[in-house]
Amino acid sequence: MLAPVNMATKHAKFLALAALLAGCGDIARDAAPPIDRFRFPVGLALRHLRAGCTAAPCGCAAGAPGCQTVLQVVSSNFDLSYDTNEGGTLIAVRVPEPSERPATLGPRDVWDLSDFLPYRLGAARIGSFGGEVALLDEEHCPGWETGLAPEGPLAFVASRSRDRLYRLTLGNDGSVSCGAGCRIALDPDLRDPYGVTAACGGSGSGFSASVYVTYLSTPYNVGFLSELALKVPDRLAAGKGPGLQAPINVGLDAARSAAFDPFAQRVFMTGAFSGPGYVPLRWLDLAFPPSATNPPPPLNLATRVFGAETTGIAVSSDGTRAYIGLRLYDGYTSAAVGARTPDIGGALAVLDVTPASTGGIGGQLLSLIPVGIGPTEVRVIPRPGLADLVAVSCNGDGSLWLYDDASGLVPRVFGIDQATGTPILGKQPAGLAVESRADGSARLYVGSFGSHFVSVIRLDNPTDPRSAWVEMRLGMAQ
Repeated sequence: MLAPVNMATKHAKFLALAALLAGCGDIARDAAPPIDRFRFPVGLALRHLRAGCTAAPCGCAAGAPGCQTVLQVVSSNFDLSYDTNEGGTLIAVRVPEPSERPATLGPRDVWDLSDFLPYRLGAARIGSFGGEVALLDEEHCPGWETGLAPEGPLAFVASRSRDRLYRLTLGNDGSVSCGAGCRIALDPDLRDPYGVTAACGGSGSGFSASVYVTYLSTPYNVGFLSELALKVPDRLAAGKGPGLQAPINVGLDAARSAAFDPFAQRVFMTGAFSGPGYVPLRWLDLAFPPSATNPPPPLNLATRVFGAETTGIAVSSDGTRAYIGLRLYDGYTSAAVGARTPDIGGALAVLDVTPASTGGIGGQLLSLIPVGIGPTEVRVIPRPGLADLVAVSCNGDGSLWLYDDASGLVPRVFGIDQATGTPILGKQPAGLAVESRADGSARLYVGSFGSHFVSVIRLDNPTDPRSAWVEMRLGMAQ
């Protein structure tokens, strides 16, 4: 059992807010959440399904004939307009293909799909204050549906209001359901589960699959990671079975988000604020997991960037680099006053994560790229034969930045629409998902937390990101 933590103040404020909301407005605060719109979307993920497929696996190449793109969107019910316990949703929407684009639209006009009901394939209720979403299927975890003991596709998302992990069943028709065993209680001493990352590796009897959960609130701000072991290979130590394992201590500073490196079989973790002199990047070597009380040593980025807080993270498509969002603040003033000062900027850090001869990673800071205020999520757009294109959402100023790691430049920024004075991608862009398509093009999905819709950015030629444009918008702006 972990050391106890006093969460009374936090939960008293939560309940007070719920009571306040229950006494005003015309929406019943125990009402079921809507499934015809997104409400404060957070996590995004993508599936690709062959139309009419009945025998698994049903995966296909995005953009290939008969292949459907299915977008999974986590709505968080952040303002508690609906049921405070399970007012969130995971909604699955089929994204129309370019061939379905109405002839009445101009070449670069935005296709407004405020009403996505004709394209909705499924929906399920989850706890409020949802976070990231991770998928386990043949596309994201080769061997999951075709190995020695095949499993059906699953989605995992955590709820901060319920301190739960939801294990949702995904149908071959795109449906979503929360049946028996869907609600998994997490460790009672750890609060605010947010990041969810799937990790797979091996083959045959050595195939393994786990889901890792990060927490934003932990005792004494010590970082912990929970592992839900799903496939436990014979090569692992005797005594470890499927199910929720004991929390793993990853060192000082609560972990925010994680990214899995399939090449090195590592899970990298970013963190929250713990002081300007300590900005840790931590990792878990899945082949040599630490004990619950012996965390591996971190890489302290504060020696390179003093006054930074790490946020989203992605690993390059070849596994050699990590791309990390940094919220920048005045570290010297913060150290003097003993508190976190307001953001003064944002950056994308590019780090060498190739294995070091002495163990661990190289850790060299290769580049520090200025981006907008409040970097939130980071995703990689692979480009075969060329270094990655990296997307960074910034919810502080409503912008999205595309960084070209081949040139070291930022060729495209989606910011404020000069005609309307509003953010092109809506208020507080956050969640991101990437789709590489069979014809070499790509799509980037950007969730607007504050405007409640998802924008689809089209990159007809990812080697020329300056030509990226907003192809469509899914969901009702609110």
